[in-house]
Amino acid sequence: MMMRDKPSHAQRNLLLFSFI
Repeated sequence: MMMRDKPSHAQRNLLLFSFI
């Protein structure tokens, strides 16, 4: 996971969901 930027939790969750 890239922890460079700190986007909204919702966006992060979406990215995580897309990953799995």
